[in-house]
Amino acid sequence: MSSLHLHFFIINKYGLLIYEKTFQGSAQLNSNDMIRFSSTLHTIYAISTQITPPGLQKSGLRMLNTPTFKLCCFQTPTGTKFVLISKPNAQDMNSLCRKAYQIYSDHVLKNPFYETDQQIKLEGFDQAIEKLFT
Repeated sequence: MSSLHLHFFIINKYGLLIYEKTFQGSAQLNSNDMIRFSSTLHTIYAISTQITPPGLQKSGLRMLNTPTFKLCCFQTPTGTKFVLISKPNAQDMNSLCRKAYQIYSDHVLKNPFYETDQQIKLEGFDQAIEKLFT
């Protein structure tokens, strides 16, 4: 049985991919594809913020719906983006991204050995993310 969620990424404020998780049953992306994806999404997010019509609150790309997938992007106040790609019938993706942010805060930011904006390689964090999305 395949997961409803396909991929989860964390992109730092500079557009660099600092964490990725591909779920069982999803197409495998190579590292170059993931790097291209994160930098492209970071750029699209910035452009979408700039083209917000006058009088509306500026916000970047939050949700993208296609016939084959949904993409949810949650940006934190510090500019870190949590991106979830799921099957079209997925629900509550924004709340899952917010929960992932809470897990990130608890496991990564509170870890005294983690250097901000660097690759996340923490077993406890990885396990918590796996549990959240399965």
